[in-house]
Amino acid sequence: MIDPVTAIGLATNVVQFVDFSWGLLCDSKRLYDSGTGLSAENEDLEMISNDLLRLYCALTAPSSVGAIPDQMGNLAFQCKSVAEELLTALNKVKEKGPRKRWTSFVVTLQSVWKKGQIEGLMEVKMILGNLVTENKKLHIHGMHSLQWQLENVQHMVLKLQSDSKLRDAAIQAFCEAPRQSSSVKVPTMSACAESMSNLTRQLSSLSLKVGSTASDQMLLRSLHFKAIKSRESQIVPANTKTLTWLLDPCSGSNLSNWLESQRGIYWINGKAGSGKSTLMKYLVAHPQTTKLLKTWAGNRTLVTASVYFWHAGTALQKSQEGLFRTLLFEILSQSPDLIRLVCASKLAAFRRFEEEIEPWTDLELREAIDLLKGETEMKARFCFFIDGLDEYNGHPEDIIKALQSLGSIPNIKLCVSSRPWNEFIDSFGGFPGFRLHLEELTRGDITTHVKQTLETNDHFVIPNQNDPRSQDLVQEIVDKARGVFLWVVLVTRSLLDGLRNADRICDLQRRLRQLPETLEKYFSHMYYSIEKIYREQTAQTFQFVLAATKGMDSSRLSLTLFSFLDEEDLDAAGVNSLSKPLKEPDISSRQDIMRRRLLARCMGLVEIVNEDVLFSELRDSYSMNLVNPVVDFIHRTAYDFLATKDMQIQLSENLKPDFEAHTLIFKAYLAVLKRIDYHRGKVERELVYRLIESLVRHVGHFETISSVVPITVLDETRLAAIKYEKYADDFHAEPLDLFFLRATVLHGSHYIPEILNRKSHQISHDTMSKIICVIVVWPNTMTVNLDAVNPLIEHGGGPSLAWDQIVLILYKRQITKPNNRTSINDELLEATIEKLLQYGADLQYCVVDKEATSEMTSEDADPPQDSSTGNRSPSAQELITEHFGEDKARKILSTRQLDNLVSKILP
Repeated sequence: MIDPVTAIGLATNVVQFVDFSWGLLCDSKRLYDSGTGLSAENEDLEMISNDLLRLYCALTAPSSVGAIPDQMGNLAFQCKSVAEELLTALNKVKEKGPRKRWTSFVVTLQSVWKKGQIEGLMEVKMILGNLVTENKKLHIHGMHSLQWQLENVQHMVLKLQSDSKLRDAAIQAFCEAPRQSSSVKVPTMSACAESMSNLTRQLSSLSLKVGSTASDQMLLRSLHFKAIKSRESQIVPANTKTLTWLLDPCSGSNLSNWLESQRGIYWINGKAGSGKSTLMKYLVAHPQTTKLLKTWAGNRTLVTASVYFWHAGTALQKSQEGLFRTLLFEILSQSPDLIRLVCASKLAAFRRFEEEIEPWTDLELREAIDLLKGETEMKARFCFFIDGLDEYNGHPEDIIKALQSLGSIPNIKLCVSSRPWNEFIDSFGGFPGFRLHLEELTRGDITTHVKQTLETNDHFVIPNQNDPRSQDLVQEIVDKARGVFLWVVLVTRSLLDGLRNADRICDLQRRLRQLPETLEKYFSHMYYSIEKIYREQTAQTFQFVLAATKGMDSSRLSLTLFSFLDEEDLDAAGVNSLSKPLKEPDISSRQDIMRRRLLARCMGLVEIVNEDVLFSELRDSYSMNLVNPVVDFIHRTAYDFLATKDMQIQLSENLKPDFEAHTLIFKAYLAVLKRIDYHRGKVERELVYRLIESLVRHVGHFETISSVVPITVLDETRLAAIKYEKYADDFHAEPLDLFFLRATVLHGSHYIPEILNRKSHQISHDTMSKIICVIVVWPNTMTVNLDAVNPLIEHGGGPSLAWDQIVLILYKRQITKPNNRTSINDELLEATIEKLLQYGADLQYCVVDKEATSEMTSEDADPPQDSSTGNRSPSAQELITEHFGEDKARKILSTRQLDNLVSKILP
C-alpha cells in the first residue's frame, strides 16, 4: 500500500502537472486566435522591446553625445541588450504560416521553454527605474517618455502575474467531469480557477503536515526496539482474586494516596519471587490507577509509561539506554506535540528522503530527557512505572541517580520496584509513606491462591471435604512461604502431583514437610529429583540456557533449535549433510517432542515461552515457527541458582569433558539455517539475518574462550547466505553475504583475516571498504577487534575506497552542529586511519560532496565555501586535526611521516 507521504506528493504533482497543462492549453487558444502568431502577452512584450530600442537610438544620437553621463549610457546599453534578447526569443516562438491548433500548441510550449529569457522583463523594469531616476537628475529632453514606458512594464508584470492564476482552473474540471453528465453546465473559468487554487493550497498544507507527521513517526521508530514490550508480555497476570488490597487505603497500603496526591519516588520492594513484577503489571493496567493519577494531574494531561528491566533479556532490556528509549517512546507516542520540544536536535540532524534516523547516542537520549525535565510549565504530568531495578545490568548507584534526577521534577513522579538491596534501602527506604514491603501484605493473596489451586481439584475436594486437616494444610503452606509467591507455586505443583496419585491429607502434609523452605534449597531439591538417566541432558539444557542468556547481547534459544541440540549426532543432522528442507509439519513435530523431553528432564526449572512480540517483524508463519517459542528459566532466581559456583561444579560432573555450549549452539543454528525451506517461496530476509546474527554471536564467544576460528562452520554459513540471496525478499536490503561478513567482525570473530590469506577469498575491495566504514561508525559500546579490521586494509579495501568514505564522514561531522553529529568509535577510527596511512592514503585528498551540503539547512550546518572550487571540503589532514585535536592528530600523522622517512632510507 502506498504510504501517506508518497500519496500526498503524488497528488501535489498531479495538480502541478494539470496546472502546467492548463496554462499551455489557454496560451495555445489565445495564440490560435491571434493574428500575429504571438499571444497577447508576447505581443505586448514585442511592442515594449521595440520602444526600448527606439529609446536607445535617441539616447545615443550624435546630438545627445556628451549630454548624458557614462552611467546613463551604460544603462541605455543594458536596456538595448535586454530588448534585443527579448525580440530574438519572441521571433523564435512566433508562429510561421497558417495557424493550426497543434502548431499553436507547439509554439506555446516553446514559449514556455523560453520563459527563462522572457523573464528578463523584470530586469528591464529595474533598468527603466534607474533611467527615470537619472532623468530627474539630468532633465534630459524627451526622457519623460521613460516614465510612460516604466508604467507599461509595471502594468505588464502585474497582468502576467494575475493571468497565471487562471492556470489553476483545470483540476476542478478533471475531477468533476467523470461524475457529471454532458447536460450539466460546465463551470466558468473563474470558478475553476478558484476551486483549483483552493485545492492546491489544501494539498500543499496537507503535504507539509504529512511530511511533519512522517518525520515524527520515523523518530518514534528510531526509539522503538523489538523487545520493548517483551518482558511485560511474559509476566504472568495476577489471579483475579488477588491484589485487590493494593489500591484500598483501608488495607494498609498507602499507594492510592501517593498516586492521587503525592510526588517523588514510591518504592515497592520484596524478596526474590515475591511477585513484584506481577504486582507492577497489575498496577499499570488497573483503571483505578489511571483515575487516581488523573486527580493528581488536575487540569493537565496525564502521561504514563512503564519499563520492565530484565536480566535475561537483550542489552536494551537491562540498560539505561533501553530505559530512556522506552520512556521517550511511550511519552512521545501519547503526546506527539512534545516531539519537537524534546527531540529538536535529533530532528534537525535528519535528512529529507532518508529512510531511517541515525541511531540514538547516550548523549542525545540524556539531552532529550533533560529537555523533558526542563519543560516544567508543560500542560502535562508524568508518572513512570519501572520494575526490576535489581535486574539492571550496571552498578545500582547509576540507575538510582538517573531515577532520582527524574523524580526531583514537580511534574514527574515514579513508582519503582526491586529486591531490598542495601543501595535501594539507603536511597528509597527512608520515606515510610512512599514505600511498600510486599511480603507484609500478600499473606491473604497466598491463602487465596493455595485454596483456589487445591479446592478446584477434584482429587482434593471429594475425599477430603470433611477433613479439618485440609485447612491446616493451607495454613501451613502460607506460613512457610514467608511471602515468596514463587515458592508457593512450586510447592502447590508438587502437591498436585501427589493428588494425581490419590494422596491423603496426611500424605500431602508429609510431602510438604519434606520440601525445602527456601527457593535456593528448593531448586537444589528439584535438580536432584531428576532421574539419573536424564542428568546429562538436563545439565546440557541448563548450560545452553545459561550460555544464551549470559551477557549484554543475550538471546534465548528457540524450541526448534533445541530439537537440533538434542540430536544424537548434530553434524549428521544438518551441518555436514544435504538433509531435506524443514517443512511446517516437521517443525511442529520437532517442537512437540522437545516440549515433552524438557518437561521430563528439567522438573519445571525451565519453561517454554511464546515471544510473539519479540518476533513481530517476521510476517510469515513458517519463519515465526522456526524462532518461536523460546526456552527460558522459570524465574530469575533459577538463573542465579544454576549460575552459582557450586551448581556449575555439579553440572560439569554430569557432562562430557569436551562439552562446550557455544560450539553446539552455533552448529545447531547452522543446521536450522541450511534446512530453511526455500522451495515454498520467498525466504524472509529478516529470518536469515536473525539466524546469522545469533550464530556469529556464539562463534564470537567461542573464539574468546578458545582462540580457535571455526572455519568450516563459518564457510558453510557464508555459502548458505550467498545461496539464500537468490531467494530472499526485499532485494534492496543489505546483501546477506555482506551482513554475514560484517557480523563476524562486530562479534569479534577472526574469520575474515583467516580467509583473506586464501588465494581465492571472493571478497571484493568494495565489500572490504563497506565493512571498514560500517565498523568505524559503530557505537562505542561495541568492542571490535582491530586484528579483524587491519587485514581488510592490507588486502586492498583501504586507500582506494574506505579512505574516501572516512574522509567524507569526517567532513560531514565538521559541517554538522555538534549536537546533531552521529557517533563514531574514536579509538577504532584512530587505529584505522593510522593503518590506512601506512598503505598510502592521501592526506591532501579533498572531497566535493554536493549531497552533504545540499541537504544541510541553515539550522543544521554552515558548510565551508571556496569560490575557486565550489563546495570543496578541507583536506583529509585538516579534517583529522579538526576531529582529534592537534596533539592526537600529530601522533596519528607521524605514522605517515615515519613511513616516508623509512622509504627514503631503504631502497
